[in-house]
Amino acid sequence: NRCYIGFTVDPNRRIRQHNGGKQAGGAAKTDNRGPWDMVCIIHGFPNLTSGLRFEWAWQNSDKSRRLKLLKLRKAPKETQFAFRLRIVAHMLRSEPWKRLALTFRWLIPEKQLPFPAGLEMPEQMETTSGLVEKTKTLVTEIFKAEDRTCSICKQYVQKVTVEIFIRLTT
Repeated sequence: NRCYIGFTVDPNRRIRQHNGGKQAGGAAKTDNRGPWDMVCIIHGFPNLTSGLRFEWAWQNSDKSRRLKLLKLRKAPKETQFAFRLRIVAHMLRSEPWKRLALTFRWLIPEKQLPFPAGLEMPEQMETTSGLVEKTKTLVTEIFKAEDRTCSICKQYVQKVTVEIFIRLTT
């Protein structure tokens, strides 16, 4: 009943690292405590910073400016995973994340839990299941020159530097 929250741009490589120990590049928190399963991922963040901030807030809900006022505590019979799912359900309905078009993906459908009542995902977000496959592409191939306005902040996009994205397979 252990739960680890982490950030990665390559989920398949990351789970191999966690299960391979320190020599493979896994986090110290997961070393010699496996094997680990990656049960779910949340993807669709506009940049790495946004994803890393989301990870930190999920790991530190008691310290996050956005979440600490909710005073989220684990219920006595609640599993660690169910508690972490409840935290993320609150996060997805809170600023600034509720404006993003994120996807909550169950990688192991048998471990899927329902979102807590009243904490369903915002309408622009989706829940899906299936594995991920990493591919590389230049963003310029998918980023149309005539549409250079950010969908979140509505600012003109000067330069795009991201070169890797995750293609999802079901």
